[in-house]
Amino acid sequence: MNKEELRKLIMEVIKEIDPDIEGEPFDDDNIWPGSDIEGGKVGGTMFPHGHGFPGNPFRKGKKLTKSDLEKILHISYIDGVSEEDQDKFGKKCQKYSYNFIKKNSPWILTYGHKEEYGDKMWYPFAPYFSNQYQSFGYWLNGFYEEVNRQLTHFEHWINFPKEKLKNAAKYSRHWILRYKWAKQVQQQYPTIKEDLSKLIAFLGKLQNNSPTDATNSKNYPLYISLYDTTRRLGGHEEGGWWYDVDDLIQSYKVNNYKDVRKVAVHFLRIMGQADLNGKPVIVLEKEKGSKGNKPPPSYS
Repeated sequence: MNKEELRKLIMEVIKEIDPDIEGEPFDDDNIWPGSDIEGGKVGGTMFPHGHGFPGNPFRKGKKLTKSDLEKILHISYIDGVSEEDQDKFGKKCQKYSYNFIKKNSPWILTYGHKEEYGDKMWYPFAPYFSNQYQSFGYWLNGFYEEVNRQLTHFEHWINFPKEKLKNAAKYSRHWILRYKWAKQVQQQYPTIKEDLSKLIAFLGKLQNNSPTDATNSKNYPLYISLYDTTRRLGGHEEGGWWYDVDDLIQSYKVNNYKDVRKVAVHFLRIMGQADLNGKPVIVLEKEKGSKGNKPPPSYS
């Protein structure tokens, strides 16, 4: 299926979807993912700013891309991967990242800077290579976000307009402190932008090999399933409490990511026509029906 064929198919799906299906699960928005693909309702695409957000790809008049479809359907993540497998992968990522840094930019391992107010040193990357981790399931995501955060923070303040600093001493002293910090960091680590950018690219490659990454061909075969999520009464304690129940409607075995997209579009076709009691949700999972095979929660 080429891009034009996919676009036409998605546009056909949009016409068939009922945008008014509502229920109680998934927070309080009462709108299921994909129910309002073009952004006619605020929050219809599960984005907090809805169609009014400038640059939002789901605004009217904008064409949907494959990337847009993945954001709506959440089909880039594999559900049901064991904690043990995620933990093993995280440990490997820590080891590979350490070796990469040590070989290419060892300054990162000892990088630190004083906090804005006071003399206490802060080493943002050090915790990720300490012995504090008991579980490594989310190690790569956490480290990737921290490296991105540090690079973005540095780039913002090193490029901060000098004219804005002229009258900042009285009301925005932190601007001056952060600008000076960025200048000091650049002087101490002149290759900081290049080194952190290379590390980000390396971590991105590691993420592509994750056991939860749908684009990793080694993770197949998988199952893409359509569930109907409803609310059930769990008990009458303290005025009553409710929980989500996922009933499996349909599931297909898929051998590659291209097939995942095709089935996802098929599910979109039937989501607005099926006789469902709650909210439909599309899940890419390791085992067929695993999302629905969960007992009611119990609280002691």
